[in-house]
Amino acid sequence: MRRKKKKKVEEPKTMIGQIIDLPLEDFKEELVRQQVNIGTINNLILNLEGAYNELRVRKDQILKMVFENKLDIKDPTVDKAFNGIYAEMTKLEIKISYLKEYVKELVNVG
Repeated sequence: MRRKKKKKVEEPKTMIGQIIDLPLEDFKEELVRQQVNIGTINNLILNLEGAYNELRVRKDQILKMVFENKLDIKDPTVDKAFNGIYAEMTKLEIKISYLKEYVKELVNVG
Protein backbone atom coordinates (compact mmCIF):
# COMPACT_ATOMS: atom_id res chain seq x y z
CA MET A 1 0.00 0.00 0.00
CA ARG A 2 1.43 3.32 -1.06
CA ARG A 3 1.30 6.28 1.22
CA LYS A 4 0.18 9.56 -0.17
CA LYS A 5 2.71 12.31 0.13
CA LYS A 6 1.58 15.14 2.27
CA LYS A 7 1.39 18.38 0.40
CA LYS A 8 3.29 21.23 1.89
CA VAL A 9 0.81 23.76 3.09
CA GLU A 10 2.01 27.23 2.31
CA GLU A 11 1.32 29.74 4.98
CA PRO A 12 -0.87 32.54 3.69
CA LYS A 13 1.06 35.72 3.17
CA THR A 14 0.27 38.73 5.26
CA MET A 15 -1.06 41.80 3.51
CA ILE A 16 2.27 43.54 4.06
CA GLY A 17 4.04 40.50 2.61
CA GLN A 18 1.86 40.65 -0.47
CA ILE A 19 2.63 44.35 -0.90
CA ILE A 20 6.37 43.75 -0.50
CA ASP A 21 6.38 40.94 -3.07
CA LEU A 22 4.25 42.79 -5.62
CA PRO A 23 6.35 43.88 -8.61
CA LEU A 24 6.87 47.67 -8.64
CA GLU A 25 4.91 48.25 -11.85
CA ASP A 26 1.92 46.29 -10.51
CA PHE A 27 2.24 48.18 -7.23
CA LYS A 28 2.10 51.52 -9.08
CA GLU A 29 -0.92 50.39 -11.12
CA GLU A 30 -2.76 49.31 -7.97
CA LEU A 31 -2.21 52.68 -6.31
CA VAL A 32 -3.76 54.41 -9.31
CA ARG A 33 -6.53 51.83 -9.83
CA GLN A 34 -7.59 52.01 -6.20
CA GLN A 35 -7.24 55.80 -6.13
CA VAL A 36 -5.24 55.62 -2.90
CA ASN A 37 -5.24 58.97 -1.12
CA ILE A 38 -2.26 60.74 0.45
CA GLY A 39 -3.23 59.79 4.00
CA THR A 40 -3.39 56.11 3.13
CA ILE A 41 -0.09 56.35 1.26
CA ASN A 42 1.57 57.98 4.28
CA ASN A 43 0.19 55.19 6.47
CA LEU A 44 1.55 52.62 4.01
CA ILE A 45 4.96 54.31 4.11
CA LEU A 46 4.97 54.03 7.91
CA ASN A 47 4.03 50.34 7.75
CA LEU A 48 6.69 49.58 5.15
CA GLU A 49 9.30 51.49 7.16
CA GLY A 50 8.29 49.44 10.21
CA ALA A 51 8.77 46.21 8.26
CA TYR A 52 12.14 47.51 7.03
CA ASN A 53 13.24 48.28 10.59
CA GLU A 54 12.20 44.79 11.75
CA LEU A 55 14.38 43.28 9.03
CA ARG A 56 17.26 45.56 9.99
CA VAL A 57 16.98 44.38 13.61
CA ARG A 58 17.03 40.73 12.47
CA LYS A 59 20.10 41.39 10.33
CA ASP A 60 21.83 43.12 13.24
CA GLN A 61 21.01 40.20 15.55
CA ILE A 62 22.56 37.74 13.12
CA LEU A 63 25.64 39.93 12.77
CA LYS A 64 25.93 40.15 16.55
CA MET A 65 25.80 36.36 16.81
CA VAL A 66 28.49 36.07 14.13
CA PHE A 67 30.74 38.55 15.94
CA GLU A 68 30.20 36.66 19.20
CA ASN A 69 31.17 33.44 17.38
CA LYS A 70 27.76 31.91 18.03
CA LEU A 71 27.23 31.61 14.27
CA ASP A 72 29.70 30.97 11.47
CA ILE A 73 29.58 33.52 8.67
CA LYS A 74 30.50 30.72 6.23
CA ASP A 75 27.46 28.64 7.25
CA PRO A 76 25.12 28.34 4.23
CA THR A 77 22.06 28.98 6.40
CA VAL A 78 23.56 32.25 7.64
CA ASP A 79 24.34 33.25 4.05
CA LYS A 80 20.80 32.33 2.98
CA ALA A 81 19.34 34.36 5.84
CA PHE A 82 21.41 37.42 4.92
CA ASN A 83 20.49 37.13 1.24
CA GLY A 84 16.80 36.83 2.08
CA ILE A 85 16.85 39.74 4.49
CA TYR A 86 18.75 41.99 2.09
CA ALA A 87 16.41 41.06 -0.78
CA GLU A 88 13.35 42.00 1.28
CA MET A 89 14.99 45.21 2.51
CA THR A 90 15.75 46.19 -1.08
CA LYS A 91 12.14 45.61 -2.16
CA LEU A 92 10.99 47.76 0.74
CA GLU A 93 13.47 50.56 0.00
CA ILE A 94 12.29 50.74 -3.61
CA LYS A 95 8.61 50.92 -2.65
CA ILE A 96 9.17 53.42 0.16
CA SER A 97 11.18 55.70 -2.13
CA TYR A 98 8.54 55.46 -4.84
CA LEU A 99 5.73 56.23 -2.38
CA LYS A 100 7.53 59.29 -1.02
CA GLU A 101 8.03 60.65 -4.54
CA TYR A 102 4.42 59.82 -5.41
CA VAL A 103 3.18 61.78 -2.39
CA LYS A 104 5.28 64.78 -3.51
CA GLU A 105 3.70 64.57 -6.96
CA LEU A 106 0.19 64.38 -5.52
CA VAL A 107 0.81 67.31 -3.18
CA ASN A 108 2.21 69.47 -6.00
CA VAL A 109 -0.76 68.64 -8.26
CA GLY A 110 -3.29 69.30 -5.51
